Amino acid sequence: MMKWETEPNEGAWVDEATGLECRITRHQRMKHLCGYVRIPNDHPLHGKTDRDEIPRPAGFETRAMDDRVGILPFFAFALSGGLDGDTIPIAVALSVHGGITFSAPIDGEGWWMGFDCSHCDDFVPGSAAFCEEHGLGTPGGVYRTWEYVERECRHLAGQIAMMVEVPDA
Repeated sequence: MMKWETEPNEGAWVDEATGLECRITRHQRMKHLCGYVRIPNDHPLHGKTDRDEIPRPAGFETRAMDDRVGILPFFAFALSGGLDGDTIPIAVALSVHGGITFSAPIDGEGWWMGFDCSHCDDFVPGSAAFCEEHGLGTPGGVYRTWEYVERECRHLAGQIAMMVEVPDA
């Protein structure tokens, strides 16, 4: 059996370090994992999307090319002159695998920010099955395990918890 066939399809917990709710779900069709952190109602990121801008975090320049930040949001940010500005999109400010790709309620409850593990350097089981079925070979990439996604959720929760005061951009 492959790793994704033995891991859970969903799970939730409260991060001990931050007190924030975290959640992992498996994409039903493509079989990759997605991680989420719930934004408390009184948190300044509550209701904001990954495209909303916030003041540039201290030290951003030293981690601007962090491989966790989504390349497309960062590329658009850089091309628009964002490297010289005082604000930054949330998708670029938060460092997590592939960048923030989700910001909305889940099951009609709360406000969540999250990420997925279906980027070009990720092994996506559903894509692999499709490719093999149609004689396209086996795609490369790294399968992002439950443990990996859990660590990324905790990392994201830590960043969100530190953003207790985000002035309007």
